[in-house]
Amino acid sequence: MSTVSLSQEQRWLRLQTPLGQDVLVVEEMEGREALSRLFSFRLRGLCSRTFAPADLLGQAVGLTLARFAGETRQIHGIVTGLRFGPLLRSGYRRCEIDVEPSLAVLRHSSNYRIFQEKSVVDIATAIFGERKVNDFRFDVVGAKTPRPYCVQFGETDLDFVSRLFEEEGYFFFFEHTDSAHTLVVSDSAVKYAAASGAALRHAEGSVEGERLVQSVSLHRRMADTKWGFRQFDFTAPSTPIDGSSESSLSLTSAWSGWEHFAYGEREALDAQQKAAATRNVDAADALTEELDGQSTAVSLVPGRKFSIQSSSHDDVALLDGAQLSGESLVVTTIEHRLIDPSYFNSRPKQDGVATYSNRFRAIPAGRTARPAIHTAKHRAHGPQTATVVGPSGSEIYTDQHGRVRVQFHWDRLGKKDEQSSCFIRVAQGWAGKGWGMQFIPRVGMEVIVHFLNGDPDQPLVTGALYNGDFTPPFALPGEMNKSGLRTRSTKSGDTATFNELSFDDTKDKEQVLFHAQKDFKRVVENDDVVDIGHDQTRTIKNDRTTTITDGNDTLTISKGNRAETLSQGNETLDIAQGNRTVTLTQGNDALKLGSGHLSIALQGGNMSVELQAGNLSQTCAAGKVTIEALQGITLKCGQSTIEVTPQGVMIKGPMVTAQATGKAELSGLMVDVKGSGMTQINGGLVKIN
Repeated sequence: MSTVSLSQEQRWLRLQTPLGQDVLVVEEMEGREALSRLFSFRLRGLCSRTFAPADLLGQAVGLTLARFAGETRQIHGIVTGLRFGPLLRSGYRRCEIDVEPSLAVLRHSSNYRIFQEKSVVDIATAIFGERKVNDFRFDVVGAKTPRPYCVQFGETDLDFVSRLFEEEGYFFFFEHTDSAHTLVVSDSAVKYAAASGAALRHAEGSVEGERLVQSVSLHRRMADTKWGFRQFDFTAPSTPIDGSSESSLSLTSAWSGWEHFAYGEREALDAQQKAAATRNVDAADALTEELDGQSTAVSLVPGRKFSIQSSSHDDVALLDGAQLSGESLVVTTIEHRLIDPSYFNSRPKQDGVATYSNRFRAIPAGRTARPAIHTAKHRAHGPQTATVVGPSGSEIYTDQHGRVRVQFHWDRLGKKDEQSSCFIRVAQGWAGKGWGMQFIPRVGMEVIVHFLNGDPDQPLVTGALYNGDFTPPFALPGEMNKSGLRTRSTKSGDTATFNELSFDDTKDKEQVLFHAQKDFKRVVENDDVVDIGHDQTRTIKNDRTTTITDGNDTLTISKGNRAETLSQGNETLDIAQGNRTVTLTQGNDALKLGSGHLSIALQGGNMSVELQAGNLSQTCAAGKVTIEALQGITLKCGQSTIEVTPQGVMIKGPMVTAQATGKAELSGLMVDVKGSGMTQINGGLVKIN
């Protein structure tokens, strides 16, 4: 421990730390502050005692810079770096500390996560809350438009928030007190901080002990003058969404017509495209005219307005066509340097006198200092896989566009439900207007996700993969010769409920299998031709109905037999109008009834059975044979006939023989036996009456 006591009292720069009063004193300070950048101060000084790094790293410290009476600048931050130097004979040890805003801790955390329907303000507020960055304020004038889908893709929290601010056109700066610093985020020049103190006097060279601007130079440059954007909205694919904006500044007439054109493929609105173009033009306009200067004023702070009273060199006192009076400028960047060698007077050339100066850059205060895009967006340099998700209990979850939601494997916050991602488009083999292919990935499937232009905010499902839970439909490697498609009945389907179209390419056992779990409906608008090289077998467990609305039904058997078996039930052939012809060129026709009745009914017309050759035989093994006719029945063979009419029975023939092996009886009301030739009655005993 030092035996010498050093005090910061009455010095230009005083440092307050948790270590206690004057434990650390500052001999040199270098610092840089800028709009939309973290401030950084490096302090080189002396420490009076040894302390553990944890006593200071991450702790809040305060700096008070008091160069002139009535002008005090407070700087507050946290210690992000600490270095110890050699021990001096005085007992003090040289040390360096780095001071940055608490926002700097965001560079030490990175993440993969998804924000949905959140504005940039909402997203940043959530991240600040997680990292305990409590002192911030959003002075945003424009609309806080929600982003449908926004991914932090491995970026540090600091890079992610910075990128979103840049994309949204938000600039930021810090307000300091002796006990806190506040992040201020805005999108409009009207939110710049008001000037502190009187206008600065401009005087070339160095005037000791006076608050002034020592030198200025005006810098003009050619800049981007026009921005154009085009987006593709798949919900209205024939109408591209365009937006453009052009600068009103005209610093040169020699060149014109430049345009930066950017294209992206995501849902967007015309107003958002116009706003994006305007933000880029504003960022370019802010850089077209800048004032570089050097001063001794400690009141210059990024985001704060100031003015200069020019006492000489009026030729550089014009900026943007206006006199530098009032609150006409705003600081965008400033670099500080302070040296105080008076503690031990170790620098004799300085004669123990402290010095402070800064170099600054400013723009007209009427221009919005929107940041250019400096923070690169992380890209997905290849596909990833994810799991399809949906509401609890759902097996298929989609929208009118056939999109699905997924949960990426890196997503630690998602709950594997319909909130895990936005709806993501699914690539299909064909996609026509009301025609094409449709295979919706189902909940639980592992899918391949690509990203348009490598943008994590624009995912696209391009395929599916089998894994340990979702295995191939055909057992492998045993059925590696099979290919095809097998679905799963939904909801609550299992391995036994599916539709299938599969192909077995095993040599000499090739097979195409079509399996319909319930109904199979086939629609053929014209001809249907089936060519079967061998057998065909059909098994129908219920009804079969064939309807021919107009045309013929032909069955041709070139060779072989045709058999129809009706094990139980009825057969009905109903011909409403027309003829029925059965032609048997050669062979037999047999109708056998095991049990039951055979009935043939004609409502009108004739019935004819004609045999060109052969016999006609009717046998009734048991029961009766009844032939009934209203007008008559005729049996005819050559010249012999038997006629049965309602009036009687007539038997005629060249020769008629009636023979009974037993008794023969002829009776009637009147009996007439007549022979035109001889009449003979023979018997063992003949009785007449």
